[in-house]
Amino acid sequence: MFNFNKNKKLGFTLLESLFAIMIFSMAILGPLALAINSIRFVKFSQNQITASFLAQESAEFVEHVLNVNKSTGADWLQELNDCMGADGCYMDVWAGTIGSAITACPVGGCPLVKYNSSNGYYDYGALSDDTIFFRKVQITEIVDDQEVKVVVTINWQERLFIKTFSIERYLYY
Repeated sequence: MFNFNKNKKLGFTLLESLFAIMIFSMAILGPLALAINSIRFVKFSQNQITASFLAQESAEFVEHVLNVNKSTGADWLQELNDCMGADGCYMDVWAGTIGSAITACPVGGCPLVKYNSSNGYYDYGALSDDTIFFRKVQITEIVDDQEVKVVVTINWQERLFIKTFSIERYLYY
């Protein structure tokens, strides 16, 4: 009545077990890889947005300096001479006065922008912490005392690559 086959194996074979483990691994690793890539993209987006704000801040500060010079009757490029060389300049818009805010970049490159967590400002102060961003402003005279081209470049390292964000503005006297 009962058929007992002693040679019949019960359970999974090694191949079936490996196949089940492989399917289970793909079910886990697929969403995990997607989550990791999403986190990387969010960090890149955050850095790109910060770079765009840092570039915009410097371009607007140059425009502010030009407007102040024009309203006071000074040479319209006064205080911006450090930005007209090949090495460019960097600007600490929170330094207080226009003269102390603009500094020529050393030959090796501009220093890191710093972040002051107590007031939320990006500056170059001694009490601030280093960020990953380098900011360089270059000004080129286009037409004799009538037009300038302002290029603000932000560089930062992300993983193994150097990323760059740059804006260009043309300002007229």
